[in-house]
Amino acid sequence: MPASVRPEILERVAAVAARLDRHGWGEANGGNLSLQIGPRDLMEPFTPGEVVEATPAGAAAAPGGASAAGGADWPGADRYLLVTATGSRMHEIAADPAGGLCLLGRDGDRLVASAGSRAPTSELPSHRALHAALPPGGAVVHSHCDHLIALSHLPSLRAEGALEAALLPLMPETALFLGGIAALPFTMPGGVELAAATAAALGRADVMVWACHGALAVGPDLETALDRLELAEKAARVWWLIRACGEEPAGIPPDCLARLRRLHGGAPGGPRPPAGGGRP
Repeated sequence: MPASVRPEILERVAAVAARLDRHGWGEANGGNLSLQIGPRDLMEPFTPGEVVEATPAGAAAAPGGASAAGGADWPGADRYLLVTATGSRMHEIAADPAGGLCLLGRDGDRLVASAGSRAPTSELPSHRALHAALPPGGAVVHSHCDHLIALSHLPSLRAEGALEAALLPLMPETALFLGGIAALPFTMPGGVELAAATAAALGRADVMVWACHGALAVGPDLETALDRLELAEKAARVWWLIRACGEEPAGIPPDCLARLRRLHGGAPGGPRPPAGGGRP
């Protein structure tokens, strides 16, 4: 159990888990999240515990030279990854965040969990692959968003760029606050192949939809990552409501959409105080 993490960080994790639970996006033990933190975010020195499985030999490379599982060099000696534990439920994390999380760090050339931590989520390869490309303090949230999952089943929206073209014009906020939406074909969960595909999409999107599975978003903090998931899911819900009326979405006029995209760059709700991961 990562009891050494500063309580204000655990409180923010609990708040995000509670939001996911209220949405109904974490049925059973579905969904997971992760957050980078630094040494000053620990109340006591990191104590190595169980060794986490190393990156399989010959794993596909992700952008920047990291392996598909995140690279044997990440997190580095001065970085830690706070990630949901396997089998943890969002409503349990909301009530007791330390009990549902795993703290990962390095012990020499080995990736290890802190002493007392439970095993990390089976989706750890994707989390590590994304964090290898994210700035300090970055966060990843994965959940089972109903309407996005339903859209991922439609053959007409599986072509490259089709899902993004369908959703971004539906609301000003999606155009303003989402860097892009990538639709990835179905890949077996928890593996390095899914991790590599997800990391490869990071350059063009901050929301990735895993076909028949769920969606994942990145951000400078957990709250922003979840904001982005909520925006994408709201757009998907609007799309279904329009189609239920027997109509095709008209969308924001292309010239206005282009102007909104040029304004893109802010995060919903404005800047937030650092979650701690940005400190050395």
